[in-house]
Amino acid sequence: RVIRPPAIGAELISLDEASIAHLPAARAVRVKNFLGVVAEDEWTCVRAMRALKAQWSNVQRLPDQSGLVKSLREGPLLR
Repeated sequence: RVIRPPAIGAELISLDEASIAHLPAARAVRVKNFLGVVAEDEWTCVRAMRALKAQWSNVQRLPDQSGLVKSLREGPLLR
């Protein structure tokens, strides 16, 4: 399972692999800013994905969907 960052462009700062030590069949996979988990079965992957502690860099998030039209109208767009 792939673990997605909280925002577009976020970089993976740290990873606490001990947070999934209680799941001996699960392993974290990190390649630069790619993060995922692998395990012997799907349910273990889901549990590992939920338990894995990772810290991502702060980046500007996408606008909230409830204010998307307003953001598009007021934002810096090419005209």
